Amino acid sequence: MTPFPPSSCAVSEPVSGIRELPVLENGFQLLASMFRYPDEPIWQALAETLPAAELFSSSLLGRPLSLPPRQSLEQTYTALFCTNPIGLTASPYLSCYLEGPGRIEGGGRLMIQQLLAVEGGVADPAMKEPEDHLATVLELAGVLCRKAHGDDPAEAADGRIRLLQLTDTMLIMLPPFQSAITTADFSCVDFYVDAVTLSLCLTVLCREQILLGQPECDVDLAR
Repeated sequence: MTPFPPSSCAVSEPVSGIRELPVLENGFQLLASMFRYPDEPIWQALAETLPAAELFSSSLLGRPLSLPPRQSLEQTYTALFCTNPIGLTASPYLSCYLEGPGRIEGGGRLMIQQLLAVEGGVADPAMKEPEDHLATVLELAGVLCRKAHGDDPAEAADGRIRLLQLTDTMLIMLPPFQSAITTADFSCVDFYVDAVTLSLCLTVLCREQILLGQPECDVDLAR
């Protein structure tokens, strides 16, 4: 696994509450929307949501998130994520990092399909993307955070196991994905650098809460 770079988070000890799974769930859902194509409905939703997330983003990045103009953001999104999969500036597909460039329908997609099926969910058909697109992966992480925080002990334990499985693969994807975005020369690239940095922070905080908070749990990631 690629180690998480400590410098990616501006704050080593985020404000109280951000380590809690319900807050992480909301964070993952917000980040999922940031990696969807910024058409008018998505952009407007972000414009309404980001100001309310100022404490959340400032505690991890050291500053609030800034939403670029929609047309500029659309152009940057397309340039980064929407060309031929083999030639993407920054591939948003999990399979490409687990199995190599261009593998957008490999084992990573199958894993996400299986997790979605277990949780009784499906990828949003409006995205028109394979299930291992980062937006879907982040949404699934939020769903599993909710399950891991549930009142049923058996269901919560199962949620923690599956969340560790998912975040394990996310930590393989996110650092090289972050590097590819950081080195791109586009007008709004900082927005996506911040988004992937927050994704890394939340993924690590999520794993820390589970692994440090449940030392007695016998975690079987092959399950």
